[in-house]
Amino acid sequence: MPLSKDNICTSIEDKVRKAYQEIHRRKVLHGDVRAANILVSSNKSVYIIDFESARTNAESILDDEMAEVEKLFVKIRKEREQGLVSK
Repeated sequence: MPLSKDNICTSIEDKVRKAYQEIHRRKVLHGDVRAANILVSSNKSVYIIDFESARTNAESILDDEMAEVEKLFVKIRKEREQGLVSK
């Protein structure tokens, strides 16, 4: 199931951060950070999918992608706080 306001929590956020950090450690830029490309299994494992836009790149651009990951978390948490999701 894709990352969503229904399944996001601190432990999932940490796993997503670690997944992107591992991708970046290998000097790969995913290139398409969005909830639909982050899958969460029933046992809370996290999978980053759709590397169609991926490329190797400079360190500063990898940092920019981590900022996009954090923005996604803020957006999803905000939707949850606004009561758009049953907890």
